[in-house]
Amino acid sequence: MTQPLLTGIAIGGFRSFGTPELQRMAPLTKVHLLAGPNNSGKSNVLQIAARSLPKLRAQQGFDLDNSDIPIGAAAEERHFRLGILLRLTDEQIEEASGRSDPQFARAVRELFQGPTFASDVEEAIWLEMTPNEGQNPAWLVNGDQVADVGSAIDQGRRSRRLQRVSELMVGEWGNSDEQNAARILNQIVRASNLMEQLPPVAKIGAFRRITDAEEIIEGEHDGAGLILRLARLQNPSFDEPENRERFSRINKFVRRLFDDDSAEIDVPHDRSTLLVRYAGEWLPLENYGTGLHEVIVLAAAATVLSGHLVCIEEPEIHLHPTLQRKLLRYLAKETDNQYLIATHSAHLLDSELASISAVRLEEGNTIVTAALGPKEIAAIGAELGARASDLVQANSVIWVEGPSDRTYIRHWIECLAPELVEGVHYSLLFYGGRLLSHLSADDPAVEEFISLPRINRHFTLVIDSDRPRAGARIKPTKQRVKREVQALTGHEPWITAGYTIENYVPPALLRDAVGQVHPGAHCKWAGDRYKDPLVSKQIKGRSSQVDKPVIAEYVIARWDEVKPWPLDPEVQVKRLIRLIRAANDLP
Repeated sequence: MTQPLLTGIAIGGFRSFGTPELQRMAPLTKVHLLAGPNNSGKSNVLQIAARSLPKLRAQQGFDLDNSDIPIGAAAEERHFRLGILLRLTDEQIEEASGRSDPQFARAVRELFQGPTFASDVEEAIWLEMTPNEGQNPAWLVNGDQVADVGSAIDQGRRSRRLQRVSELMVGEWGNSDEQNAARILNQIVRASNLMEQLPPVAKIGAFRRITDAEEIIEGEHDGAGLILRLARLQNPSFDEPENRERFSRINKFVRRLFDDDSAEIDVPHDRSTLLVRYAGEWLPLENYGTGLHEVIVLAAAATVLSGHLVCIEEPEIHLHPTLQRKLLRYLAKETDNQYLIATHSAHLLDSELASISAVRLEEGNTIVTAALGPKEIAAIGAELGARASDLVQANSVIWVEGPSDRTYIRHWIECLAPELVEGVHYSLLFYGGRLLSHLSADDPAVEEFISLPRINRHFTLVIDSDRPRAGARIKPTKQRVKREVQALTGHEPWITAGYTIENYVPPALLRDAVGQVHPGAHCKWAGDRYKDPLVSKQIKGRSSQVDKPVIAEYVIARWDEVKPWPLDPEVQVKRLIRLIRAANDLP
């Protein structure tokens, strides 16, 4: 699935959603996480999505139970409202009016500038639907929105605009602004096929277990009937060959789970259980731990379904953090559904794979806000009991001496593995390598530095050798840091083959960069690996130090091809890439 099936959903007048304003969740990507503490209202979002969206899609009536009505809400907040994010493009306006006229399209969009329609998603408005209490049609556009059409236009122009647009779009106009606004809104809803385009919805509860079932129960995806569903995928009928491919995707996931290229699942002929092959042995799934049992149930259910909005309650239950991340990646990359996931696991807050809404309970009401960046995600993590550093730090960390080292290493990684993204798959952090030159090997500051990276074992260091000649020994402080880090992580730090990181730059390119960044200056360095290329004695016509970070940016902008590699960076960068891939569960 290249586009999400549902771009936004909003709720008002349901259980803990008792505020006058609808609580909006948008934009929804393929995987959207509802993150927050227990009893904050996450499950209510899944409940209303699973119950009301199918009714709206089928244009059937929808009634609330007494237990669904917000407690203590004022009368005007007690009626249920469901918000859907609706694209309002020139093409859709043309479809609704039959007019291919950009000026007319602008005039129509100006009618939807009021607060109830406002959206942060480009060319989209919020549409609020409310059940029609057993009447026909079963759902209506909320009356508050009808009143909001054209509210940003002054009263005199508003009436004329509504009348004119209604005439051109519907072929008739009414005697009041309300009539014309309702006609325009209803015509846009009809032309957009909003109801028909809503996805079918499936819900997977928090209690998941494969159980004996002699038949498939529609709507049940917590484990009952799953063996029969998998049997259909494993041995499809002649006219469903795509099911075999779906079954192979589940086995691909199982191989990643077990880190075993021969691992697979199989449905035996009697369909009494699910067999799992691991390390050459076939055993029933129930012989494995609860975590593996649950993650296979989730992955299998998500693969059996197709083109659905799948609402999942707390997939992290019984799952190790590594299994949680593997499951999230499988849902995002290997299935064709969209997912709305309620969670209080900080390990699932992966901004690369999912969009996130923070769900909180304030004065008895659920409040939803978008978590768009590390600051918001860290705030959610704090509420979930996790440290902010655990969330905003990438899975793999490369500690470097300064900004120019970061520039070069990031460029080399991009050249060899462009799919790896800084800030997502890895971070480049500064440790101020020059400080190591002024410390002894047993200095307390060295001990403190070595202990800092213990929050993330997937890390390594890049250290300038500072060797002035061939055969010179690395200073004791750097040798100790190398030993300690290697013992802590199993990864040997990268000590540069030359004096510093700039020794890896082709001499002609570095000399050109110095002259361009510092007009009048000339770099004498000719490629000697044991001389610092940018030390003052190598620069003519300039007494002060050169700006190394700016020179680095100039160099990489003109360094289209890394090869031929000077010295050993190709070997070292490939080691970094293997570390990053391992930390991110990438092949």
